[in-house]
Amino acid sequence: MSTAGFLTGLIILAVGTYLIRLSGVLVGARAQGDSAKNIRLWLDRAAVLILLGVAVTQMVYEGSDLAGPARIIGVTMGVLSLFWKRSLILAVVIAMATTAVLRMVGLG
Repeated sequence: MSTAGFLTGLIILAVGTYLIRLSGVLVGARAQGDSAKNIRLWLDRAAVLILLGVAVTQMVYEGSDLAGPARIIGVTMGVLSLFWKRSLILAVVIAMATTAVLRMVGLG
């Protein structure tokens, strides 16, 4: 990735983050009652979606190439273990172990 491309992406993410925070402040000042609760809920969901998008991008891509299937399956197993109410440390260990085993058998 070129320096200009990196800086462009960084600036876009910074401006987007600032605008989301600013919209929360502006809308929160105007909204009252139930509408304020709904707005906060949707802004929280938007923040989670941004983080999820970054996580999925990092899971699927390695630099400018696609990541191997071992990483994708390993991360998926870690996420599933979190949905099954396992601790975060156990989920990380499950993801690492799954990825390591798959790479050892040549799927990596």
